[in-house]
Amino acid sequence: MKKYTTLLCLLLALVMVMACFTGCAKQPAQSDPADTTEPAQTTDTTPEDSTPAEPADTRETVNIRFAQFGNNLDDLDGYANDPIKAAIEQAVGHHYELDDYQIQAVTEGREAMGAALGHTQSLHTNALDEAIALPTDFSARIARNTQIYIQEETYVCKEIDPWAGSYYVESLTNEIAHRAWAHIQEIEKLGGMAKAIETGLPKLRIEEAAARTQARIDSGRQTIVGINKYRLDHEDPIDILEIDNTEVRNEQCARLEQLREGRDEEAVRKALADITECVRTKKGNLLDLAVKAAGLRASLGEISDACEEVVGRYKAIIRTISGVYSSETKNDPDFIRAQQMTEEFAKREGRQPRIMVAKMGQDGHDRGAKVVATGYADCGFDVDMGPLFQTPAEAARQAVENDVHILGVSSLAAGHKTLVPQVIEELKKLGREDIIVVAGGVIPAQDYDFLYRAGVAAIFGPGTRIPVSAIRMLEILNAQTEDA
Repeated sequence: MKKYTTLLCLLLALVMVMACFTGCAKQPAQSDPADTTEPAQTTDTTPEDSTPAEPADTRETVNIRFAQFGNNLDDLDGYANDPIKAAIEQAVGHHYELDDYQIQAVTEGREAMGAALGHTQSLHTNALDEAIALPTDFSARIARNTQIYIQEETYVCKEIDPWAGSYYVESLTNEIAHRAWAHIQEIEKLGGMAKAIETGLPKLRIEEAAARTQARIDSGRQTIVGINKYRLDHEDPIDILEIDNTEVRNEQCARLEQLREGRDEEAVRKALADITECVRTKKGNLLDLAVKAAGLRASLGEISDACEEVVGRYKAIIRTISGVYSSETKNDPDFIRAQQMTEEFAKREGRQPRIMVAKMGQDGHDRGAKVVATGYADCGFDVDMGPLFQTPAEAARQAVENDVHILGVSSLAAGHKTLVPQVIEELKKLGREDIIVVAGGVIPAQDYDFLYRAGVAAIFGPGTRIPVSAIRMLEILNAQTEDA
């Protein structure tokens, strides 16, 4: 029955999309009079604002430059409120549904159609259960077939510009092109995209936009059906994809051992040495040498290590922003209460409550964690952000060295049942069982009891409002300090 309900949701999504496709508004977008956003406070030095000279055809130039920049428009300031935002983004994490997860099929259908109409170069549709766990085969098939339906049955891929002549869409396109041009000019003043990436500016702009969007959702200014409106009182459990991380790791290690036993070890060592020499001297074709090494069955890790001997391993510069979240949600009662509680804690303990947000394992997504860190900072927390791909031992060591009160583990890639108990054990080894461990992210409700038994104090799933989670952590922290 649940499968038929999901398919019905998908059908509804496609009907809604086609209704939008066949008719459009005639009036231009109006600005939000309540939108009084303020620029984020950062420690970065950015170019002074100026009015850049624009080419005769700004839209065409922006399209060309977007192709050069990888067609990534997520760093557009305030893009979240644009009605055509679906045409310039893949499905965003803000739309992950937990309490009414089947609505995700509707959201994905709408955004996929918008992306196709916006001439996207690459399209990914998330499965309807990705806010709960890794996708099942059933949900992944629906996500795939959403794209196939748009490609095969709507004929939008056969039209050069399906929205041509729509004053509404053209006005929005013009608006976003001019806004994008300002970002391009900012990047040019830094010396180009490569230089900008080194400063961390593009990533910072993305995180700023994401934090602003999350604040609007948390405050109710931006509606996400099933998240901040029309939530169900109770959602029945669904079948999820359960992954045994330990078993997967053991299987992969066994495959690597089998691979190494059947290869020419001497030839592999020479190929890896050639890669190291190429990196050192900058003579030769590094890609060609890497392909040859892979043909000899060198692993990706070994090829990477061969380069690392000379250039080291890249470490991203961790920057956090402040002021963005509070500018959008400063009148929210829960946000005000969270600020008051942090002030009271600071007066009583002599310092602000301190939290470290950790990303462990092979989870390479940190935008959500950065948004959470930004929100907590605006609530009054001192926030430390761990680097990506930390081991439990490294995360625990950083938490102890920074003398944090709380260690928040952000999980997206189904590693929580393995990594969270390990980081708790590492804290015990370091004599800091008093550090409170909380978890958040894509964690199925079926796993909550397991994590609580392992020692997790609180779990915050998708849809949890940042001020509410801050209040809950402060309540736990206050109870701990009173007991001490």
